Amino acid sequence: MTFLFVYFAMLLITAYFTKILADRNLLHSTYKLFIWSMLAEFSSLLLLTIALGKYGSTGVRIHGLEVLANLIGAAGILVFILMIVLLGKGFTVTRGTLSKTSFMKLATFMTMYTITYCILYIYEETMFDPRDVLYKYESVAGYGLIGLFFIGFLWTYYAIFFSIKNYPEKVSFYVPFGFIFALWWLATPVTIFICNHALDAWVRAKVVNGMERAVTCGGHIFFLLLTRPNAANRNFPFHIKTTQIGTISGGDGGDAHNATAAYTVRRDSSQAVNLSFTDLFVTDKTPKEKKAVIKVCARISLISVMIISRSAVTCCMYFENLPPGS
Repeated sequence: MTFLFVYFAMLLITAYFTKILADRNLLHSTYKLFIWSMLAEFSSLLLLTIALGKYGSTGVRIHGLEVLANLIGAAGILVFILMIVLLGKGFTVTRGTLSKTSFMKLATFMTMYTITYCILYIYEETMFDPRDVLYKYESVAGYGLIGLFFIGFLWTYYAIFFSIKNYPEKVSFYVPFGFIFALWWLATPVTIFICNHALDAWVRAKVVNGMERAVTCGGHIFFLLLTRPNAANRNFPFHIKTTQIGTISGGDGGDAHNATAAYTVRRDSSQAVNLSFTDLFVTDKTPKEKKAVIKVCARISLISVMIISRSAVTCCMYFENLPPGS
């Protein structure tokens, strides 16, 4: 309940900051990922509060709603991780788009993360016996997810190192960003390791769940403070307006010595549109490109909604039809 109120307050502040950034043409796609991540976490907490409140007042457990809340929360964490990696690579801070190599690496990493999360929840729901007082990280998929946390940590700092090396004027943003998110990446694996070896089995799940929520909430609070659109905020990362962003012509590093040189101006609207999937990350486009992006996003959204809806309905029907005690 405490986290729910904290996220409600943060969403109000974020809405105010979003209005300021939009008016200044500084509302970049990475910040939009941050907003979606917060909305997912808030929705997850709200559904979980409703489910547990119903369970506490009536004794009837709505297990399908709990599963849906956990899935939405996992989606929010995945979006937040995507944002961290993108910012580490300098996307919307020192560059306007990603190279094909970087995009493929990122897509592979996020796919591995998503598949591992799915396996984790499926394994927890089908294999765990409630009488054993186990929790999701006491499984092979759980240890695999811990390994991905370390991979994400190393990859983020590899990207931050080269971002600072190529664009030293952004050190005021990347130093606090790198320090705090080092703790963010490592907090969950360290907590799980301590709980698995120092705490009794019956308290592990509660401690780890509380720590996960606190770590996620802490990451959101820190990023909200780091990117506040205040004149006194020297750590503010976005200085290129969305109306100025085209595509970067170089690879991962680039030869520019300032953030402005990493971007090109908008392309002529008379040019033929040859839209790749990586161009979905470009913030400002010509009218033809915008139409192409809308079509691609509409198809992706439709497929995603169909998959999520069918999965949610299937999960709810399955878990509601289980006999008591199963």
